[in-house]
Amino acid sequence: MTCDPGVIGIFSTLDIAVLKPTAHGVFTVAAPPPHWFLPLVADPIGDDSLVSAFPFLDSFLPNARDFWARVEAGSLRSGTWVQRDSPDSESAFEATALRALSENYLLIAMLGEEFQQRRSALQSARSRGLEKEALERRNREMERITGMTSDFLATMSHELRTPLNAILGFSALLTQGKGGALPERQQHFAGQVHQAASHLLALINDLLDLSGMEAGRMRLHPEAFTLGDELQETFSTLAPLALQRKVALRSDAGCLPLPIYADRIRFRQILHNLLSNSLKFTPEGGTVSVSAHLEGPWIEIVISDTGIGIPEAEQSLIFEKFYQVPRSKGDPLEGTGLGLPIAKGLVEQHGGKMSLRSRLGAGSSFTFTLPSGIFNRGEL
Repeated sequence: MTCDPGVIGIFSTLDIAVLKPTAHGVFTVAAPPPHWFLPLVADPIGDDSLVSAFPFLDSFLPNARDFWARVEAGSLRSGTWVQRDSPDSESAFEATALRALSENYLLIAMLGEEFQQRRSALQSARSRGLEKEALERRNREMERITGMTSDFLATMSHELRTPLNAILGFSALLTQGKGGALPERQQHFAGQVHQAASHLLALINDLLDLSGMEAGRMRLHPEAFTLGDELQETFSTLAPLALQRKVALRSDAGCLPLPIYADRIRFRQILHNLLSNSLKFTPEGGTVSVSAHLEGPWIEIVISDTGIGIPEAEQSLIFEKFYQVPRSKGDPLEGTGLGLPIAKGLVEQHGGKMSLRSRLGAGSSFTFTLPSGIFNRGEL
């Protein structure tokens, strides 16, 4: 291979192969070639040998020759081409047809570290794109499954309520002797059936409420009422449980006239869930109390107890579905673990917030906010 002395000084510092087309299909080396070029191309250099070493030139050279036929100076760049040298190795090249100082040149460059970095960045971006697409697909599938689960729970809850109500009704009649006097042992059995059916119906109602909230199907019907109206009724409902556990139920008289604007039935459910939870975890002789005050456009209600308290490690878990704080050894768990999550969900659906303060052995306080009847009207 011979070099063109006129361009040696120009291209000597470039790591590119500089070829000069002399006639159709024939090239000479116009500058000292880089180390990677000589092993690839045979001497003499023609179209066949170039295309054999760099297959992409097969489509590039015809355009390059048309370009060299022009009078004006300039360059025609081919872009980046990658070819596999072996099963474990690839090389990237770039070709440029150049016309300068009335001379024609073919420049072939091997793209090294810069190309690899660019390639790695592209592969990384593509990988992130695929991961994002897969994550979005999984999220859509999870939403679909969650919707199906909520629909299933709602349907099954409705279907189970009918036979359960029949069991509750007939077992109540049996325990009351409406179907004829029963021996004491049979009456006890009928009472057990009624108690178990009541527990199961409560669980089904909780599941139905939970699935309704998660599926966005629960609708609120807000109205204005005073805290005292619903508090006294809830106290009456929970009086047997408080009497059984020998725990006092108290309220701050000053909070009773406070006006609330909420769904009355759902508010009663919030109170019932929180108060019954406090009663279950308050030992004999303890107290469960309710206080409230106006806080801007909100009524802030606090339910406190002198119960066993909640360990700090458990406090972040108590609002999770089906979670129950472990009780003392040998003391069975009561309830379903859905009362607190439902109460919190109902508060948030009203636009309010719920929080907890507790210390082991020193009781707990649940605080939640609901719209005030002074400042709020219309839909929530």
